[in-house]
Amino acid sequence: MHGWSRAVSAALVLAVLVALPTWTLTRSGPIHWAARTLFAAPGSSKFILVAAGGQPAPLGGQFDHFDVAHQPIVAPVNALGEVAFFSSLLRSPAEEGLFLFSGGGMRRVAAVGDPLPDGGTLGNFAKLPIPSLNSQSAVAFTARISGGSATEGVFVAAKGRIRAVALAGRPVAGVPGGTLLGFEDVSLNDRGEVAFLASVGRGRDQADALLRGDSSGGLTRLAVSGDPAPGGGTFAAFGPPVINGEGGAAFAATVEQGPWLGGVYLLGPKAGRLVAGAGQPSPLGGIFAKFSERVSLNDRGQVVFVAVLKDTRVGSAIFLADGESVVALAEEGAPAPGGGRYAQFGPWAALDDQGRAAFAASVDGGPSSVGIFLVGREVGIRVIGVGDDAGDGRRVSAFPLYPVATAGAGGRMSFAAVLAGDDAGRQALFVTPPQP
Repeated sequence: MHGWSRAVSAALVLAVLVALPTWTLTRSGPIHWAARTLFAAPGSSKFILVAAGGQPAPLGGQFDHFDVAHQPIVAPVNALGEVAFFSSLLRSPAEEGLFLFSGGGMRRVAAVGDPLPDGGTLGNFAKLPIPSLNSQSAVAFTARISGGSATEGVFVAAKGRIRAVALAGRPVAGVPGGTLLGFEDVSLNDRGEVAFLASVGRGRDQADALLRGDSSGGLTRLAVSGDPAPGGGTFAAFGPPVINGEGGAAFAATVEQGPWLGGVYLLGPKAGRLVAGAGQPSPLGGIFAKFSERVSLNDRGQVVFVAVLKDTRVGSAIFLADGESVVALAEEGAPAPGGGRYAQFGPWAALDDQGRAAFAASVDGGPSSVGIFLVGREVGIRVIGVGDDAGDGRRVSAFPLYPVATAGAGGRMSFAAVLAGDDAGRQALFVTPPQP
């Protein structure tokens, strides 16, 4: 065990304190897959180095760290194999920036000091800089603003230009009397739509809101604190939303005055539903007790999430929800691909276009104490672990404090690692080739 937090946000630790009403959804038990090693084409490396601390940065100086205050490092990968990432910088004109890696090289997306379209300059990328990337190479992000009429904003950078999706101080469409105060976490789809979590002021009150911005500059209300929640009750607080190509949004939320204290929800273009609720029976026995702050959604409408269980032998597991069924892809104590047994999971899991979950886990009795995995209904892959060679003589000595992996189309994955040897202590980002 490595002491990872099972739920990143205290507001979304959904403890079960209520009686269990009847639950009608059909659930499946644990699945069994055939383990195999990471696929790589003959003569190719399993991993491609995206960037490492100390390497030259496109705008001058060197890359330093890819995280802020030891938060999880998230570097999304798209169908083209491009990777978007944040980095602090050394000996550079800017203190930090966002960058886009591709097979053809590296370019800056945005950096501190860049002019912004509605006035002012980019101040910094806030406390948890997590970009979102689509297959058109566009990157969405939140940032603080210096010298402008607004203090914060949600932006999309594409084709060398930055456009504002939402700015603090502006009114909120669909929220009478509402004013945007601040932003956290963005998700960008291939239609150019951006879903994000915002803080909204309404007179003296403040509420959470999930909003969607379109490519024409319009904002749509997805859900606001106090709205009815599918399955009963009213929404109280939200985790970060993720949007797919159909415009559906998945997220975790706490709920008041309902049969559940909260859960994982999916709002489709026409209707919403409860995917899994705190207090509902789990496929592994017992009940769902807590959920990860972040969930993942693909264009098939499948949702993956990490959950802590109660009243069963399994402490936690990673679940895939597909329509009306929920199955466990990985569970504590079960065999892990490559050997050993899962001991504990990282903060959240990501989902690829084929319904496979990418995640970090600590392992007991395996070839390494911590590893990155890609697991689906039929195949489980151990991608890399502590002590493994990441290519070109680079060996992984550790993963970040809160390790996560991202997943893109075709099973492409990206992850951060800490290097050993001559590069000892340096952070590095890697991307894998597609996985069949």
